[in-house]
Amino acid sequence: MKDNQTEKVFRIIGASNHCADEREATDFYSTDPDCVKDLLELEQFGNKILEPCCGSGNISKVLEEAGYEVISTDLYDHGYGTSGIDLFTYKDIDSDIVTNPPFGIVTEFIEHMLDNLKPGHKMALFLKLQFLEGQDRYKKVFARKQLKTVYLYTKRVACYKNNEMYQRNEDGTFKLDKDGNKMKIPSAVAYAWYLFDADYHGDPVIKWIVK
Repeated sequence: MKDNQTEKVFRIIGASNHCADEREATDFYSTDPDCVKDLLELEQFGNKILEPCCGSGNISKVLEEAGYEVISTDLYDHGYGTSGIDLFTYKDIDSDIVTNPPFGIVTEFIEHMLDNLKPGHKMALFLKLQFLEGQDRYKKVFARKQLKTVYLYTKRVACYKNNEMYQRNEDGTFKLDKDGNKMKIPSAVAYAWYLFDADYHGDPVIKWIVK
């Protein structure tokens, strides 16, 4: 298989460590706004929500449109919210959390947020299904018994490097489907919403998002 064909296959299946392209330096992979809308059909949150990895605002904007007060911050400036805020500086968190955390630090992120999330609040994270794997991760995250629900997609959805959601032709124009709509970049990676609850102690329930 030619190198460019190999790269295309690995990108589609989400095996970025096998691609010629380096993983995005700031671990910026945005969430499809439609996935946030799916979450809001399944869960209700308190009026105030923290989005500590807001990126370009894909999650925050949907939450704000739904009427929530959203605190949007990020360590890096991706054109939305307040930049320069280290998520590990948050203490005594008196709000719900909805975000797509950097995968490279996600275990440490969950530990910190659950340690600081006040009773009565919950946290929804958009993560790969494979995050459920691993002995060390089980000890640090899942043995706490605060994961309440996993909402698993029956179809493939994607996170988008640098918020580039749509396929392009060689001339840079967007690829369109037969109805003239822009075509999203495909994915073969399984994603889910993980719902943690500060007041919960038990085993998680798996529910499916059927679209």
